Amino acid sequence: MAGLISQLDERIAQTEREYDRARQKAIEAQATADTLAAELAAYRQARAAEERRQGKATTPAKTPTTQPSLVPGMTRQAIIARPGSGKTSVALATIAAAGPNGVSADDIANALQQFGLHFKRNYVFNITSRLKQKELIDQRGKRYYLKQTA
Repeated sequence: MAGLISQLDERIAQTEREYDRARQKAIEAQATADTLAAELAAYRQARAAEERRQGKATTPAKTPTTQPSLVPGMTRQAIIARPGSGKTSVALATIAAAGPNGVSADDIANALQQFGLHFKRNYVFNITSRLKQKELIDQRGKRYYLKQTA
């Protein structure tokens, strides 16, 4: 009987390690997708601005419609604080996309602008304060990092 328990313990440990690796790959893939979506929006915005500068007719700049990633262990309600909180969602996705490098308040402000969201400068600090209170992010110095989930 003890032999079966130890075998099951080994399988549990092995499966947990595999699961953690798969979760990390999923987080990295979604972070890449979020970064590319933000870059795409920025390039489209820059192209539209250049067309306006040259006096050419422009097509409306598209902004990505992707939702920020769900981090394993978090519910959609944890990421989207309340219906219509697009700024918070974009900020959290930006922080998640940065990975171990983290982001500054300026990086978050730039991402919000890239998504066409309008805000006052201090609103970035309101967002990050709420995310820290919900224990979704950490702040080290002037940079914000996604809190690691177990």
